[in-house]
Amino acid sequence: MLVVLAMLGLVPGLTAALGTPSTAAAPSPAPSDPLVTRTTSVEVVGINGRMVRLRMPLGSVDASADDAGTGARVSIGGVDVPTQVRLIASGSADAAARPASSVIVVLDTSGSMKGERIAAARLAIQAFLQELPTSTRAGLVTFADKASVAVPAGIDRQALLTALDQVRTGGDTTLFDAIRVAIDALPSDTPGRLVVLSDGADTLSTSSLGAARSRAEAAGVAIDVVALQPTADERRILDLLASSSGRLITADGVAALLPAFVAAGEAFTSTALLEATLPAGLDGQGAPLEARVTIDQADIRAATVLPDDPALAPAIAVQALPVPVITTSADPMVLVLSGIVFCLVLAAGLAWMLADRAGRRRRRFGQLHAYGTPLRSGSDAPASSGPVAALDRVLVRSGRARSARAALGAAEIRLTPAGWLLLRLVICLLMASIGMLLLGSLVLGALLGLAVGWLATAAWLRVRSSRRQRAFGDELPDFLLLLASGLRGGMSFNHALEAAAMDGTGEVPRQMRRVLREVQVGTLLDDALMECADRTDNEDLRWTVTALSIQREVGGNLSSILDTAASTIKAREELRREVRTLSAEGRLSGYILIALPLGVLLILILIRRSYVELLWTTALGLVMLVTMGILMVLGWLWMRTIVRIQV
Repeated sequence: MLVVLAMLGLVPGLTAALGTPSTAAAPSPAPSDPLVTRTTSVEVVGINGRMVRLRMPLGSVDASADDAGTGARVSIGGVDVPTQVRLIASGSADAAARPASSVIVVLDTSGSMKGERIAAARLAIQAFLQELPTSTRAGLVTFADKASVAVPAGIDRQALLTALDQVRTGGDTTLFDAIRVAIDALPSDTPGRLVVLSDGADTLSTSSLGAARSRAEAAGVAIDVVALQPTADERRILDLLASSSGRLITADGVAALLPAFVAAGEAFTSTALLEATLPAGLDGQGAPLEARVTIDQADIRAATVLPDDPALAPAIAVQALPVPVITTSADPMVLVLSGIVFCLVLAAGLAWMLADRAGRRRRRFGQLHAYGTPLRSGSDAPASSGPVAALDRVLVRSGRARSARAALGAAEIRLTPAGWLLLRLVICLLMASIGMLLLGSLVLGALLGLAVGWLATAAWLRVRSSRRQRAFGDELPDFLLLLASGLRGGMSFNHALEAAAMDGTGEVPRQMRRVLREVQVGTLLDDALMECADRTDNEDLRWTVTALSIQREVGGNLSSILDTAASTIKAREELRREVRTLSAEGRLSGYILIALPLGVLLILILIRRSYVELLWTTALGLVMLVTMGILMVLGWLWMRTIVRIQV
């Protein structure tokens, strides 16, 4: 009976050896499960096309880079994908992830760590030590009124835990001295690292922050700082203490010390580098990812979510109907075409103005030809024609032609209000085309170009008028002295004015010749001179004309009045120039402060467009741009009020 049972028990083995299936076979033994299962974190460190690179800290598992018993599996969206694994063992010289093989815990034991703080610190350091690989040497340095080595660096964890339980708090802080003591306590034959726990700034150290950092950099020691509820100043100091290869980890309370030390312990653990390749058709954007690494008797698992990266989109060609998309950014070809169109508009506008000027000249010749013939109200009267003349009539009816004609006359621009308006519109269209080409946005480029063109033409007109008005004010005293000399020579005022205007050159003689022409057509001399004062915005001429009117009514020595007016105007002009010289620095500062942000913005648009295009492609950027413009205008008005002194 026993023989039969034995033979029956051998049947499955024999059939399996012969390759024949067995219907009555017992379940095959399952592979032995790992004895240790733990959870860790996984980090996506790079995406290259359809390849995803991952980094997993292995915690206390002491792995070897050539461990043949290592396995890895990555699942994305529930689908297993081809995976390759490479281990970076503790103490390895691999530059991609080099963990330290010795560590000194620098613990603050000052009076501020009493009570629950030191208790939470003990628990966090104990968890930190448990996560370290068994081959990593660890030591303890405590600091209060002075710094001392409590436990030298070694692999005996029990001695360090015992010393940690015996720590007592009290006294002040010598943080920078503790850094020096801990660096000296590190073994010199292996890579070392410091983990510092502090809740305040240094108070008693003989060393300085710069000396501690220089000592760490010279020794090649990285410093990780766990800051317990630091103030802003303490955080700044501790952040400077962390070296370029270390980091600052902030714990907002005693409950956050444990995760802070766990995060600091990742620098000492072995690391698994995974490369998972997504097959075609698998959408990895935002998909959940699960990674599993098996090393001997340890099973390490982690999970994360892939980022929304276009490279992870399914590599499947899909035929779709074109859908029109309306965006604020224009295609470069569209911008080029718009620029050509606006240039054509510019050429058409200039041709229009020249044609209107030629037509006006022909009309003037026609008027001279018919000078002797009485004009009747009707078809015989020379009527203005053309689009510019029609626009002039519209402006006259609206009441805006008078102010525009006065501004053009002050700037000596020989255009009608309609011609000046058309010229400004053409310049605005040209600036809009340039703005669209620079910004790449039809709407914003057009609006900004129109605003710049309109404001630039207005500024040019104002500058030209101011320059002529300044020249008129500078020449007026000498002209008045010339008039006084003519009066003392026996000439009448009108003859002296005509002689000085016809023989002189400059802005004042030019304006006076215009005054004489107005007098010849019937305007009173005082009215013509007062209109000249309004046209040039010259207060001195207004006072002089008023004095002349009073002299005609009450009598007096006119040449003496003109001499007095000339000397007064010269004195005021000297004072005005002195004030302008003293305020030149303020005016120059205003120009620089206004031009600097605009110039920087233009340079960034030309050399690094992506850095500033968020200002006009996002709602927040547009709000910031409008706010910036309003603040710049207010600042300019404020500075202009400060440096502009009336004399």
